Amino acid sequence: MPAEEHLDMRKLVTFLLMVLGMFMAILDIQIVSASLPEIQAGLGASSDEIPGSRPPT
Repeated sequence: MPAEEHLDMRKLVTFLLMVLGMFMAILDIQIVSASLPEIQAGLGASSDEIPGSRPPT
């Protein structure tokens, strides 16, 4: 049954890589969201010029 173990290990590695990728994407979004005011101030832009900086109305 080594073929089944290899397949299960392959699925496990694939799953862990997918979870890591999703974690990195969420982390990136959180960092950008927290940094928007600093980026906005550095660019000297108003809140109307920064997409996504205002809550939807």
